[in-house]
Amino acid sequence: MKKFRIMLVVVILLFVCNINLYAASLGSKLLTPTEGWKRVNDSDSRISYIGELYYTNWSHGTVYDGDIHGQTSPDQQQICFNFTGTKIRTYGVGYSGMNNGNMIIIDGVEYEMANWSQLPNNDMGLTFEKTDLEDKEHYVKIVGNGSERMYFDCVDIDENAQLKSYNENVIIEPSLDIESVSKIKEGQELVADIVIHNVSDIYAEDIKIKYDANLFQYVGYENVEGLEVYNSPEDKNGELRFIIASKGKENVAKDNTIIIKLNFKATKAGEGLIDITQGHIANINEEFDIEEKKCGEKNIIIEEVKDVNLNGEFTLIDLAIDGYYYGMSAADTNTTKYHADVDDNGDIQDVDLKLIVCELLSNSNYEPNN
Repeated sequence: MKKFRIMLVVVILLFVCNINLYAASLGSKLLTPTEGWKRVNDSDSRISYIGELYYTNWSHGTVYDGDIHGQTSPDQQQICFNFTGTKIRTYGVGYSGMNNGNMIIIDGVEYEMANWSQLPNNDMGLTFEKTDLEDKEHYVKIVGNGSERMYFDCVDIDENAQLKSYNENVIIEPSLDIESVSKIKEGQELVADIVIHNVSDIYAEDIKIKYDANLFQYVGYENVEGLEVYNSPEDKNGELRFIIASKGKENVAKDNTIIIKLNFKATKAGEGLIDITQGHIANINEEFDIEEKKCGEKNIIIEEVKDVNLNGEFTLIDLAIDGYYYGMSAADTNTTKYHADVDDNGDIQDVDLKLIVCELLSNSNYEPNN
């Protein structure tokens, strides 16, 4: 009986996993939005329909909220709206003789939608999904290819996003962001890339950074090719300022350009913040501020480092153990006795030995330090 229960649980888990996998594929019949998404019905007034598209209650199968917008004219049709956020899903209805060449255009970029033969006959199904868009307002057109018919049911977007009326002339505000790892160990170094977005012709930047000096040590910065820091940055108790310029017109800062790389070392376990507190940028005609809400920040978790022989402190013995295991997989070490993989990346490498030495030098109980 116990074996039967275990087998039943395994079967149920496999079934659930298969459902979750299927839910992300084209043609999936998702009657409700999945976690992290929200749904907008085809009848929403913010969605514009151009051409011979009509609204109808649908009695031939299962659709969201019981209605769809359909098209039977051979003329090209358009469905238009804007939305904010980073992801979108659209849904239609499968039917014999359906249009197989519909296109979705997001911010002027064309993507093919599902072949309608992939959709459930007379039922709703996923016709398009994209989950890696920039976090901003996007404009969308769904365009029919002029064949027999097209049925549109609903759209899913980020749960905290907004659907808006169609507008190609979206005002996109410049922003600054920090890109780096989200988790490191005590003693490790990280690189924080400062990235500028939604610009096209910027040749100078003046930015201020604030970081948690109790958890991080500022190590320095790296110039990006074609850009250079022209002031002499001073670390004023966790506050930094960088004035940067392009070196020639071909090195213009445009959308998604890394303008500087900052190096920090994690000195203590905890959760630390690196924050862009101010951004001022200029093209050859004018200069302007980046709004405070558009200046990004990065929270980084710093994990405590466990010593190798698990006696509670780092000594030369810990370094010797990792020297012995150097180049080996963590799985091939004596994991019941040692924590040789100090950085928990699966292998014993230079980074592990460097972390040990860093901790050893800060150990007041290690006699050669006194």
